[in-house]
Amino acid sequence: MVNAEKVLAAGHRIALMRNLSERLGLDYKGDLDKVNGQFINGSAYTLRIGLCVDSFLAINPESFRGCVLVLDEVVQVVRHLLTSSTCGKDGKRPALLAKLRELVTVARLVVVADADLDNATLQYLADLRGDDLPVFLLRNDYQPKGYPVQFIQSPDRTAIVGQLIREIKALDSGKVLLVATDSLRTAKAIARLIAQESPEKRVLCINSETSGDDVERSCIQNPDAVLERHEHDVMICTPSMATGVSIEAQGIIARVYGIFTGASSTDADMAQALGRVREPVERIVWCAKRGSNFCKIARSTNALELKSLLQQRTSATVSLIRSNLREDLVGSIEGYDWRSDPHVNLFCRLEAERNRSMWHLRDTLLIRLKFEGNQVMVEDRTADPAARILLKQARDELKHMDAESLVTARVLSYLEVADLESKEGIDPEDRMAIARYYLCEFYCLNPESLTLSDVLADKDGRRRGELLNLENQMCPGLAVDRTARALEKQAGWNQGLCPWDISGVELRRLLREKLGLEEFLTPTREWTKYDLKDCADQIRAYSQQVKLLLNFTVNPETSNVQLVHQMLSQMGVKVAFRWSRSVLGHEGEKLKVHRLDAGHWQATIDLLNRREAKREAYQQRVPESGSPIYYESSKEVGDPGDQLLELAQWLTAEALKEIRELWELADCAETKESLRQVIPIEVLERAIA
Repeated sequence: MVNAEKVLAAGHRIALMRNLSERLGLDYKGDLDKVNGQFINGSAYTLRIGLCVDSFLAINPESFRGCVLVLDEVVQVVRHLLTSSTCGKDGKRPALLAKLRELVTVARLVVVADADLDNATLQYLADLRGDDLPVFLLRNDYQPKGYPVQFIQSPDRTAIVGQLIREIKALDSGKVLLVATDSLRTAKAIARLIAQESPEKRVLCINSETSGDDVERSCIQNPDAVLERHEHDVMICTPSMATGVSIEAQGIIARVYGIFTGASSTDADMAQALGRVREPVERIVWCAKRGSNFCKIARSTNALELKSLLQQRTSATVSLIRSNLREDLVGSIEGYDWRSDPHVNLFCRLEAERNRSMWHLRDTLLIRLKFEGNQVMVEDRTADPAARILLKQARDELKHMDAESLVTARVLSYLEVADLESKEGIDPEDRMAIARYYLCEFYCLNPESLTLSDVLADKDGRRRGELLNLENQMCPGLAVDRTARALEKQAGWNQGLCPWDISGVELRRLLREKLGLEEFLTPTREWTKYDLKDCADQIRAYSQQVKLLLNFTVNPETSNVQLVHQMLSQMGVKVAFRWSRSVLGHEGEKLKVHRLDAGHWQATIDLLNRREAKREAYQQRVPESGSPIYYESSKEVGDPGDQLLELAQWLTAEALKEIRELWELADCAETKESLRQVIPIEVLERAIA
């Protein structure tokens, strides 16, 4: 590999691939320029490149024919390709998977490595390669020395957090505590709590928001050097650092804490995070009994059942939106090879395994730690009330700090947002500015007048999700259109489809309609507990579908009132009540009479009306446009955004005027993104300047 002319190393994390590229003597793609379709490193063309798989579309497989293809942490790499939201953005997952197939096919040698390598992943790569060449397995039977583990079993994480805070206060000079967690929020909350309780302690928090910063990147690439400088007392690490990092320094790390909620990682990921420190110092571990990062299709632990449910959901969705789809696209979906397609088969295998881990997260982690040869002592503890109060205070303070940072973030135009999002790494300030842009766009707010209450009311995006549910329910055609557009985004790459990425918006809308929830979206209607039996019975009768599509578990002991109101809350509906003894048919009985909260409902409807007005103005303007936007292309592979008219045809005064008008009428960031996909960026910049 050292002397190979063509080497392509691909992974799923920027920091990991920068580190691996340096170790293998490769140029990292993010540091290269591209001229005439070829990469240059400042002095010459290069075909020895490391990159993240998210950037596969920048690679021409023919240029790397006969190369050595390296896939480090291959199980996580293919899982990232098949399931991550970044690979699914703009419907590009099928194109990325097609590029992987091409690269595996043209490579002279494919080298994969993973501590948890399995037969399913090897078979997947063999299916992609499509030849009968032998597979050589080099197994490393080395068993590292195990480490002592204090495995805390408690109702929540407060017991281990309380112990961590106490130990930090008593930490000897020159020693470091390393905290591994699988949750960004947990990492930030613990960092804030340490700042409150031990402000003199120096904390380095490495997460998805900070991993691109200089200090954090330096720590990921060479953690031993950073530790030996004794610049930090506590290091908090999320999965942004867990993969591919080995901490060999001796005598510096006093203890490793593992605090796992199951928000993103499986038991295998957690064990790897705990094992990054090679010195056998004690590990203090707490893990949630059950994780929350289940498969979005279903929670089945059987791959065949999962595939069957996915097939049923896909067929149902297509039947609902068929009239909005091109016939060739319908034919493509109906002709999908559910039995033999390697992508869907591995997706279902991986997701079934993840579900299995989530269902029994604490037990599977405990078993894995014992199996790996560690000395595990299980300790039962009660929750720590004092730590719970401190954690809540830290979370509340952090929430307000983040909201204030978002309010004061700089105002961006959409083109600036698009430019930043096209970069491989985004610094925290830019990330906050992008979040500010999307929040203002959704709520139709003037960016200059954004307030702290606007940000807090959004509840970290949850309010937006609820309002989209309500918007889809009240505008059925909108739900169909959004589902069809998401599907056609995939089809636009001309590389097949990934059924698991097909939107379930219309299915969810139809289920809510079937449950009778729309009857309560009338501001003049009032109801009591006696009026909810039919709707509650419907919800219970469709409990399985409610769980699969709405991610809501129907508890048999839940009252009719609570059950219906919880379902309404998924649409951001706020219910008010008054007491009455004069309800018809129940005179004399003191009853709660419910109705929509008038002020909250009116504010919600005003927002939805503003959004609808922008959509209608945009849709009415588009058919009148005299300048064509799309043109037919014979290209079979590539970004549909490249299928454009020649630049000169866009630069007439009339065309620029129409583009500017369309841009002003675009109702949301998604619509603007669709325009950006078909209008050359330099034309768009000139039109809206």
